[in-house]
Amino acid sequence: MDHSLTLDDGREVTIRTATECDAFGVLVLIDAVARERVYLLNTEAYWGVEGQREWIRALHRTGGTMLVTEAPEGALVAWADLARTNVALTRHTATLGTGVRAGWRDAGLGRALLQEITRAARELGIEKLELHVRSTNARAIHVYESLGWQHEGVGLRAYKQDGMYEDRVQMGLWLGLA
Repeated sequence: MDHSLTLDDGREVTIRTATECDAFGVLVLIDAVARERVYLLNTEAYWGVEGQREWIRALHRTGGTMLVTEAPEGALVAWADLARTNVALTRHTATLGTGVRAGWRDAGLGRALLQEITRAARELGIEKLELHVRSTNARAIHVYESLGWQHEGVGLRAYKQDGMYEDRVQMGLWLGLA
């Protein structure tokens, strides 16, 4: 599903489906975003290359997927994944995980990647997307809202970092029947 994209700032990237061969690049990407300590729940990617490879395999095995965005020189600069379970009552849903590397934000990449992963979700027969986002991540919340995501709840003081509490915002996007 390779898809070339020109960002708002003129840079070119390719959005494609991740494979096990991308495990190292995805691990480095997630680690870079996690170490910013602002966007993700983890503060480092501690699971290693084999753990990342298994996560990519598991996503595909359970009917989900991962998309990555590759810069012209080959570095991965963003990802979005859809995780599904085999639990009967939630099989129609997938949980979204996503991130964009510093230096690649505010150029339309996150929005474009979310649109692509939503298309992929529909192709996979997913009827509803769900996510959790840190309440302080106003940039992401704004993008989700602009793409039709709805607020579904708040987990008060769900996260704690450096002695400070933060709320968890739960959002959902209904895609309709497959």
